[in-house]
Amino acid sequence: MRVTLEAIGSFDQAIAERAQNHPDFALFEALPGAGAALAPCLLVAFGEQRERYGSAAEVQTYAGIAPVMERSGKQSWVHWRCQCPKFMRQTFAEWAAESMQFSALITALATLPPFRLSQCSSRRTERRWRYLDSLGICIFCV
Repeated sequence: MRVTLEAIGSFDQAIAERAQNHPDFALFEALPGAGAALAPCLLVAFGEQRERYGSAAEVQTYAGIAPVMERSGKQSWVHWRCQCPKFMRQTFAEWAAESMQFSALITALATLPPFRLSQCSSRRTERRWRYLDSLGICIFCV
């Protein structure tokens, strides 16, 4: 067990050294909640060829964190994608949880009770969506 823990420690040290030498590391390290553990993961998740994503929605869809709405008859439900890179989805989920403490808006939205929306471009019957009139956007709350 000691050998395994030493190997993990040496891997962590090598990852930290390589991440800090990357030219874009400062960008990811400056993100709220990223810290020493998540900044290298975010760097790997986005990769060096960021031009392959045309928008934030494409990143969300590829990572499996974009909500998927399904309908059948009078029923509709929202879930997240099953076929996606699990490391990437886990990285974004962990970063979202860590960054909540830095955003009063997100923290407030996460504590609101579910309610139906009066306006939203989606079906408007899902209980996990929040509509922000002042910003004119819908937010999916887990």
